[in-house]
Amino acid sequence: MAKNKDYIWEINRKVLINSPISKVWDIISTESHLEKFHPFCKKNDVKEWVSDSHKDTVAYYNNRILHRNFYNWFEGKGFDLIIGDSEGNDSHVFWRLSNKDSKTLASITIKPYIYNKGSKLINFIPFFAFVRPKLANYLYSVLMGLKYYSENDQVVVRDQFGVHTWFS
Repeated sequence: MAKNKDYIWEINRKVLINSPISKVWDIISTESHLEKFHPFCKKNDVKEWVSDSHKDTVAYYNNRILHRNFYNWFEGKGFDLIIGDSEGNDSHVFWRLSNKDSKTLASITIKPYIYNKGSKLINFIPFFAFVRPKLANYLYSVLMGLKYYSENDQVVVRDQFGVHTWFS
């Protein structure tokens, strides 16, 4: 597993949700939460979900399975996790919530493993031409799903905000 500091670039997306931060926190901090709002998640199986340890797996609609291990938990504000496959391809993900005029500003930042370690010169074009646009679109869909579920109390359906070639 690469350490967080070994990554060169990160991708961030934000959305303003017309719901109080306490409601959004309750959604993202519960077991199997991705099944409610993640448009590419078929199943979100919990491995462990106790106060000081959170681990689960995400099964995507394309049958890809990734494992999540939460390593920082900020009650009411967000969490940090590592998501990866069984091959050691680990990305770091940072979820944050903040109050914004009685609404919630939700953000997700990812430091992906692919084309994001080593030489900036070699990795620049593949990262910014290929990885960044794909993951920015992915984060947008996940955040739009969270917004939709938070504001409407309706579960998001498969590919609700568009198809994704890596996960649909």
